Amino acid sequence: MALDTWINYNGTHFRNFRTGDTNGAGTDPGVQNWGLYRTYNLTIDEGWTHTTGVRTTDSAYNRAQQTTFTSDGMRITAERASESATIYSSDAQARYAPVPNMFAVEADIDLGGYDPVNDHLGMGCFPAMWLRPSTGIKGEIDVWEYIGNYANIGSPEMKFTLIKVGSSPYNQGSREFAIPKNKMASNDFRGLHTWRFEKKPGRCDLWVDGNYVAGMTQAQFDASTSVGSYVDQFENGTPWYLRLTYQFGPAPGGNWNAGGSVPSVWRKSVMHISRMQVWEYTGN
Repeated sequence: MALDTWINYNGTHFRNFRTGDTNGAGTDPGVQNWGLYRTYNLTIDEGWTHTTGVRTTDSAYNRAQQTTFTSDGMRITAERASESATIYSSDAQARYAPVPNMFAVEADIDLGGYDPVNDHLGMGCFPAMWLRPSTGIKGEIDVWEYIGNYANIGSPEMKFTLIKVGSSPYNQGSREFAIPKNKMASNDFRGLHTWRFEKKPGRCDLWVDGNYVAGMTQAQFDASTSVGSYVDQFENGTPWYLRLTYQFGPAPGGNWNAGGSVPSVWRKSVMHISRMQVWEYTGN
C-alpha cells in the first residue's frame, strides 16, 4: 500500500499494517487486542521535560528551546551558528504521559536529510526514538536509532535495540536488529516514515512504512544477556515514557562515537514528529 494512502489515518491508522502480514507477529486484525490509550497533542507543549547540558554520548549541549511545537507538529532541532560554534540540540522526555507496560506506539517522523548544510542526515547525526521506565532503572527500548558514524560504510545505519540496564555499568548487555533501508517505502532513511512498535508478552515487534522489520523474543534477548533478563527488565509491570532525542557528534573524550565526525559545512538537522499515538495491549 502506498505511503500516502494511509499516513493520515487517525485512531485506526494501524489497520493497514496488518494487511497480508505473514511474519508471525502483529497479525491481530484491525484494532483487535489493542485499545487506543493516548494521542499526543504535538501542536503544544503538554508537559515535556528536557535534559540540560552535554550528555556523555555526544557533543551537543541540550536545552529546552531546541524543541518546538507548531500547528504541524513537534520539532527537535540540532544546530550551530558556525563550524567552531557550540552545537545545540534537545532530549525531549514525555514523563508526564506514562505508557502501559504492554503497549504499541506509532509515530510519523520526518528526518529530512536533503541539504548537507541546513537539512542534514548522515555523519554526525544520532537521532532516536526510545523509552525508559517511569520508575526504577531497568530496561531501555530503542525503537530506532540512526547511527551517523555508520553512514555509507556498510554497517547498520539504523537499528532497533533492547538493553539490559543496571546501575554500574549502565549497559549490561543488549540485543539489536538492523533496520534495512529497503524496508522504507522510499528505500531511503531520509524524509518521512511511519513507525509502529509493539510490546506484547514475551516479544517486541517493529514495522516501518507498513513493512515488517524484525521481532525480538524473550528467548533471543535472554540468549544475548542472561536467563531471566527479559522478564526482569521488560515485564516487571513498570510503565514507560517516550523520549525523542537528537544527539550530535562524538562523545566527550571519545568514549562513544555513534554520531561520528561533524561535517564542516553542517549547520542544522531537524526531526519533525507530526503524529504520535499509544495503544494498550488488551489481549490474552
